[in-house]
Amino acid sequence: MLTCSGRALTHERVTPPRSAKLKDLAMTFEAVYENGVLRPLESLALSNLQHVLVTISGAPATADDVAAYFEPEEWEAAKHDDISLQEVRHALSSIPGSLADAVIASREER
Repeated sequence: MLTCSGRALTHERVTPPRSAKLKDLAMTFEAVYENGVLRPLESLALSNLQHVLVTISGAPATADDVAAYFEPEEWEAAKHDDISLQEVRHALSSIPGSLADAVIASREER
């Protein structure tokens, strides 16, 4: 809030309670941090200068992220694999234990 006292302008900051209007607002969107500014990749339905609470989490995996797991030669060789869906199902069914247990064990090792 700007107030005028005589000739000088002073700035008084009015701080709303932390819970003001944040209870009903929830959204998830992707953003890019660029030159010190967090820039949403889509338009947001927010008022100009509206204050929000931001929580940062990792970005979802993209095709580029997955592509780096293998060398280009490995991707090229995989194009010529003639493994059937039935063979894949058979191989997966022979793995002992559950996938959930394997994931949990893998995370515990980290």
